[in-house]
Amino acid sequence: TDDYSALSHLLSKLGAGNHKLYAGPDAPEIPVIAGSSYWHPALYDIFEPEYSKGAETFEDQLGKELRKAEVDIIVFNIHPAFSRRMSNQFLSRLATEYGHAAVIGDRFFVLWSEDVAANIPGN
Repeated sequence: TDDYSALSHLLSKLGAGNHKLYAGPDAPEIPVIAGSSYWHPALYDIFEPEYSKGAETFEDQLGKELRKAEVDIIVFNIHPAFSRRMSNQFLSRLATEYGHAAVIGDRFFVLWSEDVAANIPGN
């Protein structure tokens, strides 16, 4: 679809293949598209142990893990097939932390760090 083409173009521009990437919820195809190492142990967030403890607990744990793993690029699937959507509060908090964001169509919300932005050709 057009969303995947636009996402692929953005990830290529960001040099995603050279960075740690998190994609979710329910987006195991994204690292393949990005040519990136995938940071996340579960293909679907619904299988994560913290998931059953509620959205706030899961999001808090995920935020800590993203920082600890030094993930540079995040692709959020806005309409996951099985798992819960991430809360707007969580997405806003991460957008502030990462500093760079783009919405791709009605499907993806992409965040990237200042380190990634500094290495975009032409910047």
